[in-house]
Amino acid sequence: MINKILDFQLSEASNDAIRQLQKTSENILLCAERMKNNKDPFEKALSILYRTSITPGAKIIITGVGKSYKIGVKLAATFSSTGTVAIPMHSTEALHGDLGLIRPGDCIIAISYSGETEELVRVIDILNSRRPRSGSFSQSVNSASDYSSSGSETCSESDFIYIPDDKITQFSSESLYNTFDGCNDTPIISLSGKGNSRLAMSSDVWLDVSVNSECSELVPAPTISTTLTLALGDVLSMNLMKMKGFVKQDFLHFHPGGSLGDSLKASRNNNQD
Repeated sequence: MINKILDFQLSEASNDAIRQLQKTSENILLCAERMKNNKDPFEKALSILYRTSITPGAKIIITGVGKSYKIGVKLAATFSSTGTVAIPMHSTEALHGDLGLIRPGDCIIAISYSGETEELVRVIDILNSRRPRSGSFSQSVNSASDYSSSGSETCSESDFIYIPDDKITQFSSESLYNTFDGCNDTPIISLSGKGNSRLAMSSDVWLDVSVNSECSELVPAPTISTTLTLALGDVLSMNLMKMKGFVKQDFLHFHPGGSLGDSLKASRNNNQD
């Protein structure tokens, strides 16, 4: 009798899992459709990230609380392994000293599905209170360069591998610099499911990660929403990587270990033969 009940529960669970995976993929496709209808937020976010990535001493800081912070940790690792300096910053820790991580020219990616996470919103409010009275993000680039050349512990211009060449100069055009008009000294990109939230309204760019539902009908545990947030962050990093001309040989430089590193070394050796 117990075995029959267990078999029934397992069968029911596998059917639920199929439906949950389908719901997850449907929500990712809905996000792609929204982007297809309005590419501007994604393109503006990518432009900000690109400009940050080629500014000496500047970095991407990803902040959030709870599951959102854990997603941020993974995204920071992906950005860093593909040629862009990025670090996670827990929003609570930011209010207790970690705001000192932020330097002129840095970019913030703020993650909160509700857009109302108190600690995160407070961090964003503090950053916006530092907004210059006039000027644009292009002015802060000079500040970042000056900072790195004045003995800062942040990396200097010589630490950067990438130098814009003909392959990526199109992304350094006047139209890209105009993207930063109205951005503050530390531009803020938010990933949130609520466009009318305090976080979204306080950001320079809001990326919509809204979902129809989470996986479970029993509890609203973050599942589909975190998967979508991770997916959108990943495509930001992959397209930023492409814009910078980052290739397999560069990836091997940052990822020499594990089976992935071994496969990259084998590929490199085959190309040299």
